[in-house]
Amino acid sequence: SAFLLSQVTSFWLILILITTFATSVASIGSIIDSSVLSRLGQRKQDYGKFRLWGTIGFGIASPIAGFITQKFGLSWAFYMYIMLLSMVLILTLRFPIQKTSFRKPLGSSNFEFRSLAWLNFLIVVFIIGIGLGISGNYLLLRMESLGIPRTYMGLTLVSLTLSEVPLMIFGHRLLKIWPAQRWLYVALGFICLRLFVNGLATAPWHFLLVQ
Repeated sequence: SAFLLSQVTSFWLILILITTFATSVASIGSIIDSSVLSRLGQRKQDYGKFRLWGTIGFGIASPIAGFITQKFGLSWAFYMYIMLLSMVLILTLRFPIQKTSFRKPLGSSNFEFRSLAWLNFLIVVFIIGIGLGISGNYLLLRMESLGIPRTYMGLTLVSLTLSEVPLMIFGHRLLKIWPAQRWLYVALGFICLRLFVNGLATAPWHFLLVQ
């Protein structure tokens, strides 16, 4: 899907390929996260220390991708993605995927999905996904409309990922200060602020600072 997306120009073909790509890639992160948490056992609070390496990888790749696409064209972003994902595919063959199953049958009266609290949580996650999806899809387009070079776009993504590093390292300590629910409120507030200011930003350093 990624390779064909770099080749086609028809809107309808792009739509079909985007749907195929999104469907295929959607479960990768969730399965890996679930496997890591399962293998951590009672040390689930250390999850951030493992997730940190994804942030570091993204932070390293973003400015490199920005520089290469600026110099050689946007198609190279797809080629780099294909190369890196192929490496992931090879490594995954040795990855200890943790098998699991539902503890309660879907038809049971006490199944979690029927809980109002669980439903509220899913709605919140859905709305967060919409907000982050808008930001992820339009932030770079917004910068491009302002004539900001792609190298700066890569640096903007680096600044975005750098803010995750201390949270990944010290997240388990933060949970000792406040419960996860309260940190979720704080995070939602900052997401709203970030999306609003992204709409007002006009200069490269604005975007770097906001992220």
